[in-house]
Amino acid sequence: MIISSTGRGVIARETIEVVPPAMGFEAIGSVEPGTRVRFAFRGPERIEERIVIARPGDPPNTRLGDWAFALHKNGVTGLRVPEEPGEYEVRYVDRGSTEIMFSRRFGVGIPFEDTDATTAAELAAQAAAATRGAPDQDELPEVEATFRLPVDPSLGGSVSWDAIPLDDAMSPEAWAPMESGTVVTGRFEAGLWRV
Repeated sequence: MIISSTGRGVIARETIEVVPPAMGFEAIGSVEPGTRVRFAFRGPERIEERIVIARPGDPPNTRLGDWAFALHKNGVTGLRVPEEPGEYEVRYVDRGSTEIMFSRRFGVGIPFEDTDATTAAELAAQAAAATRGAPDQDELPEVEATFRLPVDPSLGGSVSWDAIPLDDAMSPEAWAPMESGTVVTGRFEAGLWRV
C-alpha cells in the first residue's frame, strides 16, 4: 500500500497481507426430499447475489427449483430441496450467476456425512481476526529533535526549554530537559507540540 501526494509523489509505503475471505455454508448433512431446509452461511450479502441449489459440476448459472437472494438474510435462508434423491450442493453465486463464490455439498434422501463442522460464527471470527491489526500497529516511534537559538551574548547561555503536547491523543507529559543553553536535543512522541 502506498500513500502519495500531488507534487511530492510517494510519501509512505506499508506492506499489507491479503488473506482469503472467510465465507461458507454450515454443514448440512442429509435431508429429506422435498423438505424446506435452513441454510446458514457467512457471505458478503450484496445486492442480487443468490443462494441456489444445483448438482455438483453443474455450470454456475444452474439452479434446481427454489432459490433466494442473499441480501438481508442475516446469514440464514430457507430453501425447498429437490424431490429426487441424490447429492446436491447449495451455492452462493455472484449477481450475474457467472461465479460460484462458495458452496457446500449435502445429500437429499441418501446418507451424506460432512466432517467439516465450521459454523458461520466461526467464519465471522476468522474474518475479524484476519482484518484486525497488531495492537501496536499504529504506534509511531519517538522522533529525535534538536532546537537551536541564535547565539545572543545577552542570553548568557542560561536558556531553559520545555515542550507541551497539544494533541488530545498524546500522553499529557510535558518535556523539560535538565540542560540549558542555546542548543538542546530531545526525543518526542509523534504529534503536535508547543516548544
